[in-house]
Amino acid sequence: MNVRGLVESLQTMNQDYEIHPEMTVNFLMIMIEGLKLSDRDKHVLRHKRLHECLDELIADMMLHTQHLPSKTSIMQLMEWDYSQAKNPTETT
Repeated sequence: MNVRGLVESLQTMNQDYEIHPEMTVNFLMIMIEGLKLSDRDKHVLRHKRLHECLDELIADMMLHTQHLPSKTSIMQLMEWDYSQAKNPTETT
């Protein structure tokens, strides 16, 4: 689903609905959650969100450790993430 599809769906529920610039992507994502989506669409949205979170986690790890993802195992990433969840450190 894209933003146009979301707005069209909202307009079917409320003919006077119009999108405002102050609406953020996060708000739109929350609204999408409330719409009836197919299991496949839900899976795709969840996977995209997970991918964005993984990208953020890897970027954070790179900033803190100076290690490239190609030189880091999944286990090292998980251990680093766990340690950060317990005791966050600042980027140097």
